[in-house]
Amino acid sequence: MEYYHPGYNSQHKGESIEEIYGKEDCPITGYLVSKAFHKQYLSLWNQDPKRGREHYNQYGLKLFGDCGAFSFIGDPTPPVSVQEVIDFYVEIGVDQGASLDHIVPDYDPNYDYFFGGLSEPAHFRERLGITIQNGQEFLDKCRSQKVEFLPVGSLQGWSPKSYVECLKAYQKMGYKKVALGGVAKLSPPKVVEVLSSLRDHLGETELHVFGITQEVVLRAVKMPQITSVDGMGPYYSSLYNHGDSYRLGGTWHQVFPIGYGSTPEEEGLYKEVRSLMTEGSEEDLQNLNDLLGNNDRYRAKLLRSLRDRIWEGCGCKVCTDLGWEVLLYDSQTNYGRGFHNMWQVNKELQKVQREVLDNG
Repeated sequence: MEYYHPGYNSQHKGESIEEIYGKEDCPITGYLVSKAFHKQYLSLWNQDPKRGREHYNQYGLKLFGDCGAFSFIGDPTPPVSVQEVIDFYVEIGVDQGASLDHIVPDYDPNYDYFFGGLSEPAHFRERLGITIQNGQEFLDKCRSQKVEFLPVGSLQGWSPKSYVECLKAYQKMGYKKVALGGVAKLSPPKVVEVLSSLRDHLGETELHVFGITQEVVLRAVKMPQITSVDGMGPYYSSLYNHGDSYRLGGTWHQVFPIGYGSTPEEEGLYKEVRSLMTEGSEEDLQNLNDLLGNNDRYRAKLLRSLRDRIWEGCGCKVCTDLGWEVLLYDSQTNYGRGFHNMWQVNKELQKVQREVLDNG
């Protein structure tokens, strides 16, 4: 999703998602920028922070700063200081910045049970202590240095009660917004469990959720305090999900198998498929069943996607430009499909937001 990403085809080479969709139809409201990974990628804000900030302002996009705690989860303490994190946020001009946290590498609600439960290891408490201590230092320095971004307290824990404990500590410090961390790799039911435990204690405190964009999770908890989320799941699904990597109407649909058309024989079949999709009649499309091969794992669902012409039910810029080829699996089309997936998921999230506000 970086600005200098190669884009999804030659027509749009080098364009970012905001440039392709435009300000009014852009499926994102901003970017999360991690200090831990920013040097690994080319990006406009990394090469020229001032010009990068001007670009994002042009599209009304915000920047959310993060320390990237998953990158040092194996270290006993964070390898960066609170001041280094603040300096990074100031340098790139974030609008909101999360405090320096340290992830607890385990989660289990059984740690909360007094009888028959689990006893948390000592390093769990140590990591939570580091997180809370850094949170206090982060807020104090942001205030004394009069930073222009909103300080956000990073929540960590190993159980519902420990997350609530961290939340209450941040509220006592004076944080107006907190961010739920350490849950990106948890199953949806566990994320719902954590969010539900926080719901009755948030009050007026706003909440950002790291790494979660699942509509099913946000609909389940119905929390108006959730004012922002981030996640690359819909984008990565187009790149790495072997099959179901096209999002439409809340459902994942089949795309062409990886490597389809890579051998001379398959290349010939691929050309016939292209001919049928662009020039064939409804009757001709019956031949797709033979042309797509005998991979039962993919064929039936892919046939359904092609015959239903599911891309015509989208209407986003990528599907309008690419048509049926949005279902191809190659290095260029995958990026465009990732943009499409984010556009679709954004529509789902907006619907959830309206439902939550309406039920107020």
